Amino acid sequence: MAKLTGSNFHWLGDNDAQRHGDLCAHGHVRLEFDGGVIEDDCTISASALQFLRTLQEDHVAIYDDEQMMPCCGHFMVPSDDKTSVYISGCPYGTDFDVRHEAGAVVIGTREAEYHLDPGEYRAAVLAFAEQVEAFYRASPPRSLDERDQFSRDGYEAFWCEWRRLKQAATR
Repeated sequence: MAKLTGSNFHWLGDNDAQRHGDLCAHGHVRLEFDGGVIEDDCTISASALQFLRTLQEDHVAIYDDEQMMPCCGHFMVPSDDKTSVYISGCPYGTDFDVRHEAGAVVIGTREAEYHLDPGEYRAAVLAFAEQVEAFYRASPPRSLDERDQFSRDGYEAFWCEWRRLKQAATR
């Protein structure tokens, strides 16, 4: 059994202009599986992208860079071809390994390893990604300053990578 959910979705800011300018969704992420739970308040959109990435590739926990459940995402740095993004944040967040081994998805924390069924893991990640997308669809459009090409490119690269990973996972 694997279940990945988001809750308490929100935008940061004290007023509408700030909230509309926040490009990252925030909230609480909870990964449940037989034998454990990993959860944290984080930048939920960056977390969902990280989980989508793990459907195709392993993630090795570094604990201070691109965590699975990152505290924050200060900048979305687009790749040169603008098809993927690096999300720069702070060292505070929750990180763990996600590896593909012998027909299982292995979640490795500092304390233990947990083996998940790959099909169940994929379904959980895709359901979580859909939750995040639904929050964006239900929210007012994000405000992108026309003069800030860097942020525009990063935001567009985020969604480009997101769509590519999601499409690959549903083939």
